[in-house]
Amino acid sequence: MAQQQTNWLAIGLLMGAAAVFALIATALADTSGTAERPVMTLEPAVIANLTSLPQATPLSTEEAGRWRALQAAVEACGDYSPERQSQMQQHIAWILHPADIPTNVVLALGNNPVGRLVYGMASYTSIQWRLNDRNPDSCLVPIGHTLNTLLIALGEQPFDIYPE
Repeated sequence: MAQQQTNWLAIGLLMGAAAVFALIATALADTSGTAERPVMTLEPAVIANLTSLPQATPLSTEEAGRWRALQAAVEACGDYSPERQSQMQQHIAWILHPADIPTNVVLALGNNPVGRLVYGMASYTSIQWRLNDRNPDSCLVPIGHTLNTLLIALGEQPFDIYPE
């Protein structure tokens, strides 16, 4: 009998503690009925890109020339891993056909989509060159120099790791 009373007492204490916990949680909860949500403020240029890029036409033959030359150099360079080769080709494809850039990527690229895509390619190239033990005779070096020239023209920081 004493054991049964002890069990009921323990159950009662647990239920009481749960009720107190529920009351405290309810008291601490926001009672206004509206939870504040974080608001992300975008730069006007990013908003403009989100609007204009989906309707952008592919680059003209003249504008696409330098990108096609870069694309050919990347394809001819056997020093890229297949993954890096694919990443490079994807970035070039997005530059050539800006309407194909997914919205989440447009957001990530910020206010300078082409500059940031080139920066990504320069990063892939520099990483691959370092993984390949910085071979000064690698085809990655002239591609890296070309990307650095493009970065400067697009207002981005070049990579200073390649030999002159």
